Amino acid sequence: GDFGNKDNWLGGEVPDETSLVYFDNDVTVTLSEPHTVREFQSLSGTTVFAKSTNTLTVAESLSVESGATLSLTVPCVVSNNVIIRTGGTLTHEAIASAPGALTNRLDLMVCGDLTIEQNAAVDVSEKGFTRTCNGGFGKASASGSSHGGIGGSGRPAYDSVFAPIHPGSSATSGDVGNNGGGAFVFVYVLALIF
Repeated sequence: GDFGNKDNWLGGEVPDETSLVYFDNDVTVTLSEPHTVREFQSLSGTTVFAKSTNTLTVAESLSVESGATLSLTVPCVVSNNVIIRTGGTLTHEAIASAPGALTNRLDLMVCGDLTIEQNAAVDVSEKGFTRTCNGGFGKASASGSSHGGIGGSGRPAYDSVFAPIHPGSSATSGDVGNNGGGAFVFVYVLALIF
């Protein structure tokens, strides 16, 4: 449901910058406007933030607990630490069709520490373009991927080879081929104190 709808929350109030927000079951959340919370926890199940250009800001820390999956397909700024516990996964939604103005990606800015415990993961495997959508250029039989360079069968290139921000595309051979890899845009802000 919509993050900004008070009817979707226990207590009937939309979380704000003083709130600890946690999810402990499978849920899909939409951000119809930017939101700020104090702390965010994905405790169990799969929490999906559906694709949006609106930003989720976490004033303190964000955690993905053991066995939980957090799928962030919205820009997210965390003012302190991010921790992914053993068995937890941070990812983004897979691309379902050709990209429009917004491409699915995990877009995360961390102003503290990013801790990924043993057997935890940031995993965007096969979250990129499908074999029928080679970077938005469509399917071509027996063609190689064109992410960051010209693909097989002369497929036109898309994205930068040096600083890619878009998901990968799939090589195809007829109807055989996996989705390309997803995209993880990570900004780490380190404050220098003199």
